[in-house]
Amino acid sequence: YDPDRDLLVLIEQFRIGANKLVLELPAGKIETGEEALATAEREIREETGLAAKTMQPLGKFFVSPGYSTEFMYTFLATGLYPAPLDPDADEFIHLVKIPVEQVMDMLQKSEFDDAKTLATLAQALPFIGK
Repeated sequence: YDPDRDLLVLIEQFRIGANKLVLELPAGKIETGEEALATAEREIREETGLAAKTMQPLGKFFVSPGYSTEFMYTFLATGLYPAPLDPDADEFIHLVKIPVEQVMDMLQKSEFDDAKTLATLAQALPFIGK
């Protein structure tokens, strides 16, 4: 999140399960021995080419506890600056910067298909926007 310009940084990538391009927040799998914060720091660099001066913990949740053990930890990244890492070989990602006001409008119009993005945005609402 860039509070000076009131922009959220999202990514757009093709998702096989949805069979289409999906606009979402960066995310990734925790590697063996890695802490959630280190994963978040690594993933935003891999997926956006940016690093954050501050990673504020927002919350955590099961993605779909009815059938999966997948668990998410969420953070609000601010103080963004260029610090790219090589992306995963199978990722083809397009970076998208959207004003918070437009993101709120998109939320009201149900334009996000990704559950983790919806949940994380809900957790971030008290901390974003002017």
